[in-house]
Amino acid sequence: MPHPTELIKKIVTLLEGDYPKTQYIYQIERGLPSNPRMMPDILIFDADKMICAVEIGYTRPEKLTAYREIYKIPDVRWYDKSGQLHTAFERPVVKAHLKFCPSGEFRVYVTTNDISCSECYNDELEGGEDDEAAFSNSFVDVLSTIITDLIKVFIVCECDKCGRIWLAEEDEAYDIISELRDLDSLSWRVLGKIIKRDSWEGIQHYFDKLEHGVPDYAEGIWIDPNSKFEARRLKIEPARLGDD
Repeated sequence: MPHPTELIKKIVTLLEGDYPKTQYIYQIERGLPSNPRMMPDILIFDADKMICAVEIGYTRPEKLTAYREIYKIPDVRWYDKSGQLHTAFERPVVKAHLKFCPSGEFRVYVTTNDISCSECYNDELEGGEDDEAAFSNSFVDVLSTIITDLIKVFIVCECDKCGRIWLAEEDEAYDIISELRDLDSLSWRVLGKIIKRDSWEGIQHYFDKLEHGVPDYAEGIWIDPNSKFEARRLKIEPARLGDD
C-alpha cells in the first residue's frame, strides 16, 4: 500500500542530508530495474548505480538483507512512520566489558515456523522463485528455541532444510518479540509448553550448536524496550515469575 505523500516527503528530506537531490536521482515506490517485484519505498541512484534503498514502516528483515546481499545496494535503511531510523545492519551498540552469571530462573520454549531462514530465502530468489513464495517457504522447518528469564530473551534458530543454526536478532524475530512484549507474567503459557525451567548454567546446552557457543547475557534482547541500564541487572533480583 502506498504511503501518504507527506510521509514520503518527510523521509526524503531526512535523506537529502546525505544524498542531495542536486546530485542524486530519487525513485519513489517503483521496482528495482533488475527485479520489478522488489519495490523499495525510496530508491536512490548515483547516475545508473543503486546506492540507497529505503523501506518505511513494517517490512520484512529478509527484504532488507536481499537489497544488500543480492542486489548489492550499499546503503539500506528502514524508517518507522514517525521518521525514526532503524537499520538492520548499523545499529548503535554500547559495549560493556562485563561478563557475569545472571541469577534467577530461565524458561525454555520451542516453536516452529515462526522465524525465516534468510539463506533459504536468498537461495529461492536466486533459483527464480518469486518474492512472496520464497518468503513463505523460508519459514518452513525452522525450529526456534526461546530462552528467557522474563527480562531478556535469546532465540536459537535451526533450519532443517539448509542446516543453518543462529541466534536470532531482534529485527528478524519481530513477531515473537512483539508477542513477548504484549504478555504479562501470567500469560506466558500462550507461547506453548515449557520444556525446561532452570538456572543460567542449567540451560547453556541449548547454545551448544552456535558457532560462538554460549552468548553473554548482555547479548540478549530486552523484553521491556524501556529498560535503560543493563548494569541494573547486576544490582537487583530478577522479576518475580508468575505461576504457570
